Parts: sequence; structure tokens; C-alpha cells
Amino acid sequence: ATLCCSPPLNSNGYLFDLCSNLICFNSRPVLILQVFFGKLFIIIGNIIFFSIFHSSYYRVPQNKSIKSIVTVHDFTYERFMRGIKKQIHCHQKYKAINNADFIVCVSNNTYNDLLYYLPEINKNKVKVIYNGVSSDFHHIENIEKDDYLLYVGSRCNYKNFNLLIEALSETSHRIKICGTPLSNKEEQFLNKKI
Repeated sequence: ATLCCSPPLNSNGYLFDLCSNLICFNSRPVLILQVFFGKLFIIIGNIIFFSIFHSSYYRVPQNKSIKSIVTVHDFTYERFMRGIKKQIHCHQKYKAINNADFIVCVSNNTYNDLLYYLPEINKNKVKVIYNGVSSDFHHIENIEKDDYLLYVGSRCNYKNFNLLIEALSETSHRIKICGTPLSNKEEQFLNKKI
């Protein structure tokens, strides 16, 4: 087997590190990577190999010999939810985290929350790796400066979008909203408040 990938297979250095076990045939990679139910499958010909289970939503591999990686995005349920939803989510999340060989936190804040909610976690198996950004996104030169608040992302309940709009309605600040199209209900709310 020969190492067949080198940057820029992907500009993500962590992906490059995962490529060290790829096999080449006639100096070309003979594989297809597929993700199915959170499992990374490496297919060479008609033989399927997998040795890493990466869960971005708190699943545990059935085969205990497979290395398990869990990505932790936040502790929103722990902070804001109540009742059975919170209990089920936390049970599933903590089981995945406690059984993981390696844990990825997407921010330092998530890392600190992880240590707060699960102080017994071995810090040596946790690393902060920020979410990647496509090279399509870049700094725009000579942009006209304007005074407004930019809201990017989901507007679901726990994001407190409505509270933000209520607060902005008491000021002269403007808002620009990026993300999914506004629903009719959101448009009506914005027209009423701003």
C-alpha cells in the first residue's frame, strides 16, 4: 500500500491525516468513500472495509472493535430543554460521548460545556476542531459600509430570533437576515415589529 493522497485532496488537514491508510493501484486511488448511517465505508473493488465510526449525532457503533469519533456541536438541550425530550437526548449524547475513542468539539465554548456537564471525560481524547468553511467564502474588498445587524442561520425557537426582533424594534438599528426564506408568519411578525 502506498500513500496516495496529499494536499489539496481537500484543504482540510484533518481529512489528510485520515488518508494515511488509503491504498493505491497503479499510482491511483482505487476506492469510493461512502457514508451510510454514520459509518465510513471504504470500498475497494467489491470488498468493503470500515474501521472508523464517526457520529455527528450521538450514535454508538455496534461493533466495539471499530474506533468511534463523536462530534459535539453544543449543549443546547442541557441548557434550554426540559422533560422527556431532554432526558432522551442527554442519555443518547452521553452514551455516545462516554463510549467514544475521540471527541471533537466545534468550539472552545462547547469544550468548556463538555467538561462542565461531563467532568470525568478524559481531556486527552478531546480536541477542538472548528467547522470548516468553503474556500468560496472570502473577504470582500471595497464593500460599502453600513450600520446594521447581520443575522445568519436558523430562526427556530431556541435561537431567540423573535426576542431579537422585539429588542431591535425598540432601537433605530436595522437587520439583514440570511438563511432559509422567511415564512409568512415571520414576514408578518417583522412587518408588525420593524
